Amino acid sequence: PFLQRSWRLEEIRPNMLDVFYRQPADIEACRKLLGDEFVFNTHGDTLTADVSIRACDKATGVDLMIRRLGFNTADTIAIGDGYNDITMLERVGYGIAMGNAVPELKAKASYITDPIFSDGLSHAFAHLGLIETT
Repeated sequence: PFLQRSWRLEEIRPNMLDVFYRQPADIEACRKLLGDEFVFNTHGDTLTADVSIRACDKATGVDLMIRRLGFNTADTIAIGDGYNDITMLERVGYGIAMGNAVPELKAKASYITDPIFSDGLSHAFAHLGLIETT
């Protein structure tokens, strides 16, 4: 239902897009074409990437939520796995990288949990004391 089959360029106001490509060289060509204004979050061997605007990243969203909800940054937690999560983990009080995360994100994390398909979220929540495991 999210696939737009017919559109006019002047009507598009995206804040993020997905790219499907045939070979790794294609994504490099996209990076060169679009420049440093965008973050390319590649998804490993799937030959897909989501592309977001560098100036409006997940850290911007964290800042908005902190201000709107009146939280203290030290009391915030974020969990991620891709390049587009790096600024978010740098912004919060405690950053968790999934076990399947890109190495650059793992380097920024306070804690690395198991991969997403190995109950990584559950293990992260248990590590934080948010849930009890049996």
